[in-house]
Amino acid sequence: MTRAMCALTNIAPLFLSAGYAGDLSVPADVISRIPAGDPRDGPSVPDAETLVSKAAETGVALGRAYRTLWLGGNASPGGTSHALCILRACGIQGRVSSSATNDTAAQKEAVWHGGVVARCPDIRSLHGTALIREAGDTVMAAALGLIQGFPGEVVLCGGDPDVRCCCPRRRYPWPGLLRNDRLCLA
Repeated sequence: MTRAMCALTNIAPLFLSAGYAGDLSVPADVISRIPAGDPRDGPSVPDAETLVSKAAETGVALGRAYRTLWLGGNASPGGTSHALCILRACGIQGRVSSSATNDTAAQKEAVWHGGVVARCPDIRSLHGTALIREAGDTVMAAALGLIQGFPGEVVLCGGDPDVRCCCPRRRYPWPGLLRNDRLCLA
């Protein structure tokens, strides 16, 4: 998806790595090499505040050179399960995609119902970084930080649900086509 997005838009990308323990095949600034944990077992991103802060610094630096940030994200394995948990915590009954060849919707729902809600009964009252810490992943923390730090307009693009469901700082991620003071979906 990322390669296709860059080819179609003719935009030279800047890659950030959040939660990928290995080395990317392209140069990338590293936000974190620690992947998110299983949200059934405990907070999935215990250092979410640190990651958001680090990514916000990157957002500030990007803001010195650019007026608009086009933000696309790809999740590592497990990322769509984290995305589903965030959607459910926000009261949204949508589905998430998966790269698995079989339908994993029931497995993802079991992570939410059988694990996250049982472990963290007040999960629906959390938002922003606190919600990402409990049930999100490192891509979400990095995206939230970039948006918080970047002073210009941010356009969320791409097919991955992770960036879209965590970024807005409001309780509900996106009511249709979201366009607030500086954030929109493409």
